[in-house]
Amino acid sequence: MKATLVLAAAAATLATGANAVLSILAPNSATVWYANNTVPLNWTSAPTDTFPFRAFLSNSNGLLPNAQQLANELTASQDYARVLLPQLSFGDGFIVTFVNTTNTSQIYATSEKFKIESGIPATSTNLASLATTAASQPVIPNFTPTQAAASSANPFASASASGKPSSGVALGPSAQVAGVVAALSVAAAALL
Repeated sequence: MKATLVLAAAAATLATGANAVLSILAPNSATVWYANNTVPLNWTSAPTDTFPFRAFLSNSNGLLPNAQQLANELTASQDYARVLLPQLSFGDGFIVTFVNTTNTSQIYATSEKFKIESGIPATSTNLASLATTAASQPVIPNFTPTQAAASSANPFASASASGKPSSGVALGPSAQVAGVVAALSVAAAALL
């Protein structure tokens, strides 16, 4: 009888804890987030987990008076989301927690402590770097430049007014859009 009760209690524990098979990969202790930027949340879950949860941001050093909700109704099977980080005080000791959507005291996972800084991530792309890249190497998908186009910074050098390159092959819509983007980037670089 005693063994049956222990097994029943263990089964009940497993049934209620089955949703809690989440592990936060990012943010982690090597992570630096930047206030007022879009940041990634990465996690792993069991392949069969499809339950919803919420993501909260808190700080162990008192930089946040209360936990702030980052995302509502994330799904365990997503394994990834990007969220907009609000303007916050920056520093160390930030933690992300994944919690039950209807019972926020039920924590599914907790991240390692990480830091938030002010400023712009070093990997961000600004207009000047886009323009410089586009001017030096225009990228036009589905298009092989002719000799004239290869020697010109103008991505339209070999195209006629009809949108066809001098070889007589029509540019596809994505190539035309990419060409316009490259031309605008070159123009932006000239203005900078």
